[in-house]
Amino acid sequence: KAALKKKRNKVLLSVLLLLCLMVFSMGPMIFSYPSMDDPNYGKIMIIDIAIQFAFIVPIIILNFNHFSSGFKSLFHFHPNMDSLVALGSTVSLAYGIYSFVMTIIGEVAHDHMMVMNNAMNIYIESGAMIPTIVGLGKYLEEKATLKTSSTIASLIELLPDVATIKKNDKQIEIQSSELKEGDIVVVKPGQTIPCDGIVLNGFSHVDEASLTGESKLIKKEKNDKVVGATLNKEGSFEFKATSVGKNMVMSQIIDLVKEASQTKAPISRLADKISLVFVPTVMILSLITFIVWVCLGYSGVIKDNSNHLNLAFQLAISVLVISCPCALGLATPVSIMVGTGKGAEYGVLVRSAEAFERLSKVDTVVFDKTGTLTKGEMTVVTIKPFGVEEDSLLKIASELESKSEHPLARAIVSFAKNKKIEFTSNLLCNYVSGKGVISSNALIGNTA
Repeated sequence: KAALKKKRNKVLLSVLLLLCLMVFSMGPMIFSYPSMDDPNYGKIMIIDIAIQFAFIVPIIILNFNHFSSGFKSLFHFHPNMDSLVALGSTVSLAYGIYSFVMTIIGEVAHDHMMVMNNAMNIYIESGAMIPTIVGLGKYLEEKATLKTSSTIASLIELLPDVATIKKNDKQIEIQSSELKEGDIVVVKPGQTIPCDGIVLNGFSHVDEASLTGESKLIKKEKNDKVVGATLNKEGSFEFKATSVGKNMVMSQIIDLVKEASQTKAPISRLADKISLVFVPTVMILSLITFIVWVCLGYSGVIKDNSNHLNLAFQLAISVLVISCPCALGLATPVSIMVGTGKGAEYGVLVRSAEAFERLSKVDTVVFDKTGTLTKGEMTVVTIKPFGVEEDSLLKIASELESKSEHPLARAIVSFAKNKKIEFTSNLLCNYVSGKGVISSNALIGNTA
């Protein structure tokens, strides 16, 4: 989250600087100021361009990672989309610096035509806009990925920090990370099971909703399997650890989610493959464009051949700049962010980028019911009393179940509270694990 916040601040600052840059870049054309007949035209344009460079330098610094990774891939003969971004931006900036210098020379030499030809052909904002847009896209992509990271963190939090083991007839508390296969682990009511294992002795009911979504408590007795990160509700038991650390079911789920969050969508992998051919092709086309227009200038096809070299440079740079994948760099992450974000609102976790992309072709969806289509909580729908009034029956049942943690008990008590039934929690009764509750004048559960 800290790294993402830092990247967000970089993107926001880059966008703010880019907007300021665009005002000074496009201002003279939009507002026709200064006029080309203005005797101070050269001086005003030099100041305007200098201010543009003052905005563009921090933008380049903030997004320098695109340039370093892009050129690194290019020099290793493995060009990618970052290479095209770095190359297009760098060439645009280099030509902007050249035109700026020529504008200054024209002003010093009092050559008004030279000043106009160079000052009006500076497009350094392209060199700032491309890395800013790509940076915004990557930030949105990482923001979408953070949702999965948050899920991983919540899964890790399910595992307890400490565990109680039995050694030489003594109970010792240790860190859960220190558990070994074969350890005898003691679990008391309300504690989270620290690892996978097999019950040796004791009896209890375990809440496995964190793994299965089922709200119904699962009965556990000798030789039954227990799973780490599930919650022991009633009773105490001892079990032998069979899987600890990375071998636990919960650890494998966490690893699966981590692996899924790092996968690339097929379209992204395809783009990487295409870039190996696309980037060199664009560079060759840019070079061909430059050569063709230089030849046209020298051949006399262009009437005003005094400036044909600059025109050839501009057109060659245009080929590089328009080939930069700004739309792909922004559209794909935005669609992923919106899609995964909307899914997260409804509790849907996208397993991998490939699964997300293939979702558009799905024609049948199979849902797990409990905890997915339903709330995963027991509720009282209706009461059918025999020989007693409904409110009286609900009052007695609530008094018996008020201290129980069983899902059915919580449902009865909640229903009574919603109906504003007054009951006491001080009733003397006996809780029999797996059987129900017994008092002097009533029975509830399997005992009844």
